Parts: sequence; structure tokens; C-alpha cells
Amino acid sequence: MIDSGDRGEAARLLTKLEENHVEQIDMLVATHPHADHIGGMKAVLNRFPVKQVYDSGQNYKTKMYNDFRQQIEKEKIPFEVLRRGQEVPINEMVKLKVLSPHTLYKGTASDANNNSLVLRLEYRDFSMLLTGDIQAEVERELLQTDPAALPAQVLKVAHHGSKTSSINEFLAAVKPKIAIISSGEGNKYKHPSPEVVQRLHDLQADVFNTALCGDIIIKSNGKTCDITVEKFYDEQQAQAA
Repeated sequence: MIDSGDRGEAARLLTKLEENHVEQIDMLVATHPHADHIGGMKAVLNRFPVKQVYDSGQNYKTKMYNDFRQQIEKEKIPFEVLRRGQEVPINEMVKLKVLSPHTLYKGTASDANNNSLVLRLEYRDFSMLLTGDIQAEVERELLQTDPAALPAQVLKVAHHGSKTSSINEFLAAVKPKIAIISSGEGNKYKHPSPEVVQRLHDLQADVFNTALCGDIIIKSNGKTCDITVEKFYDEQQAQAA
């Protein structure tokens, strides 16, 4: 499980996990310590046995993040900070590779966002790039450090589709067939940016936005993937959002 959403969505998250017959979390990953990514972690830790926690290792001084770390220590859950070049063991067919950070960024527009874990999920010929809330600085570095690791069938668009991310060069390197944008309906930040959505359309990616279609389920056979959405919408509605 990667990130948990905000605290206000915790009950819905638990219900969704139980509906999918989850009884144990083998790996819990916090891409970075912002509340909209770790707010539901306490509820998950309270409800399910968790075997391993991975984190970006930021020294982030909020009560929510401090409580999260203290709960892990109290329950003696194995905890590890991930860095570029590591590979998280899942099974023989599925790989989770860490592309960023190498060392923690300092002095950027948002260090907490830029120090998000960037993960590449591989299952046979299927791949998905999970970008947390990284911004343009990190996208440029990824283009320099490991461009061969970027192409992916599915892209979890960085920072909820904010215009601080998803520069043209990065999207062109990823070449996603499917782009997933996680944003709340009517959110105060007005995510996603229409410019970012247009860039994705220009690359002929199919764009799915949680604000419009609710839960998004991706199932892959190791070559292709199928997408199921909670709510249907037409293309005109999607482009207007």
C-alpha cells in the first residue's frame, strides 16, 4: 500500500481495503509526510497487521508525522528509509524500484514534495511510474540520472496534476498510455492544472482523474492493463474540469 490519503478519508479507505479482502499489509509506503498522503496511516496501522514500513526519511516536524513514526516504533514494525538504486522485494514477477531521492533536497520550492519517493512498479512487460508530489526540479534530475527507467504504460501524475510538475520533457520521456491524476473534487488548489491535462492529451494519453471518476482500479496481466472507474464521465466533461 502506497500512501493513505487524508485523515477525513480514512474510514472510506478502510472500507475499500476490507471490500477487497485485505487482512494484512505486507508493505506500507509513505512517499512523503504531508497530511494528504499520510493522514489515513494511523487508521490503517490500527486496523491491520503491518509487516514493513518504507519512508522517504524526512525530518518533518508535524504532530501527524510524529505520531505516525511513534506508532511504528511502539508496535516494533520494521522501518526502512528508501533511496535511489534500491529495489523493494515483492516476489519473483513484481519489482518495485526506487528512482528518487538520492539524497534529500534542500532549498527547493518545496523540499517536502521534492523528496517524495519516486517508484517504478514492474510486472513482466507492464510498468507504472509513481511520482508522489515531486516538482519540476526532480523531473529534470530524473531525466539526467536515469532516463531509461522513465518510460511506463501508466503514470501516476505528480503532485495531483499541479502546474509545478509534469514538464513537457518529462512527460515525453515517460510516454504514458494512461495517466492517473489523484485530486479531490472541487479542491481549493484547483488541481489538476488544465495545462497539464492538455499536455497529457497532446501525448495521446488516456487521462483519468479521481475528482471526476472516483476510484480507479488497474488490473494487468503483465502485458496490457484494464481500467475500471467508479463513475463514468464523457470527454467534454473531463476536459472542462
